[in-house]
Amino acid sequence: GGTRVHYLCQPAGTEPPCATEIVLPEARCGGSPAEVPPRPPHSSSSSALAGASPTFGRSPAPLRRPPLQPADLARAPRGQEPPAAAAYRSVYGARLAAVEEQTYARLGWGCAEAAALAAALRSGCMRNLRSVSCLDNAIGDDGAAALAAALPSLPALQALDLRRNAVGDAGASALAAALPAARELRQLFLGGNAVADAGAAALAAALPRCSTALKEIDLLGVCPAARRRGVGVGPAAEAALRAACNARRVRVYLRHVDVTRCSYEEPPPAVPR
Repeated sequence: GGTRVHYLCQPAGTEPPCATEIVLPEARCGGSPAEVPPRPPHSSSSSALAGASPTFGRSPAPLRRPPLQPADLARAPRGQEPPAAAAYRSVYGARLAAVEEQTYARLGWGCAEAAALAAALRSGCMRNLRSVSCLDNAIGDDGAAALAAALPSLPALQALDLRRNAVGDAGASALAAALPAARELRQLFLGGNAVADAGAAALAAALPRCSTALKEIDLLGVCPAARRRGVGVGPAAEAALRAACNARRVRVYLRHVDVTRCSYEEPPPAVPR
């Protein structure tokens, strides 16, 4: 199994940690996946797709902060910055080099938390990272664009899961522009968002320049706010995306619970003689 590491994060609503609060957990190889925290209650507020970010699954305060970088720790109060930063920096790169999977599902994150995560990903310390999931948050277009900018710094990344995150056409277009730099990416999950024709067209245009490693794009379903507004991928954009996926032998999901409409189906395995 892969190596899963949970490293120093700043708890919501607290001051930056000082030297006595630093805990560097042990790396764990194999075993079952880390338990996902319970989903926060849905917000009762409603917002338009443009402007304020939709808040499906968004809690008033994030349940867990993004990774804390040594430069952030250097600004800790109470005069303990140098020893704390030195201790953390000495193991930061070594620990993150072993990380293969990062999961930040259902934490009530917005674009600010996604941008902080993207900054950590761009540090170059996680070059062995294979999977990133921000499932069920509300990072929006700005958060998706920030993560897209980090893709060139993740040469081993194989899966990016941004389902149900209030991502619209702008976020999908930013990801599409970054896809050619993600040479090992196999799966891009964008279902349950607010991607419409422009986002689908950007993905279709990017596919000819993408690596042949890419095998699956998930645009399955839209978020409730988008559904009420009639936002979604129209027939013409859907046909163009399916054609582009067929040409590159990429499987695309666009219809709710309709796996039979995959653009590309792998041939059945040969029966050994």
